[in-house]
Amino acid sequence: VYKETITISSNMILLKPMDIITLEDIKQLITNQISENKFEYKSDFPLNNQIVKTCSAFANTSGGVLIIGMKTDAANKPIEICGIPKQVGYEERITSIVESNITPLIIPEIKIFDLEQPDKVVIFVRINESFGKPHMASDNKYYFGINSQSLPMEHDQVRRLFETSYEFENKMTKEIDVRKSSISVPEDKCYFIHF
Repeated sequence: VYKETITISSNMILLKPMDIITLEDIKQLITNQISENKFEYKSDFPLNNQIVKTCSAFANTSGGVLIIGMKTDAANKPIEICGIPKQVGYEERITSIVESNITPLIIPEIKIFDLEQPDKVVIFVRINESFGKPHMASDNKYYFGINSQSLPMEHDQVRRLFETSYEFENKMTKEIDVRKSSISVPEDKCYFIHF
């Protein structure tokens, strides 16, 4: 019997649609020893402020994945899916923590996997890079990710993110204006421009 093994890269899991991410994808992170700025692993359910710092750092940089229920070695390389106790409401809890403690709003993508161990789950939380950055945490700090840590930004880093966000908004406004001017719309009709 031929069985094809597909190696998942870190970018694949960052871009893969949530509805087709599997527990096998998470196991591949262990096999491939993925430990980079775009991944953070927690063996236990983290404190609220850890979730906020991690998610705001991901949104402020190039996005990332938080996996809850994964043991790591000293170099933050994943070594084992240990799981956390199965409870109702993890998805709502994480969403509430993120939405109520980070501004502007970011929305986490969350998927929970049951494990073979009785009453254990592993949680996959993905935060995409934000076009509305910078995002401030409830402690009035802006975070970025480096070496699997969420660190506060310096003033110049925050200023550059605001400038980049402003430039992006201006480019998008100009693009919308160009597209609107290229179509004729009767006054009694309303159309949406989709990018």
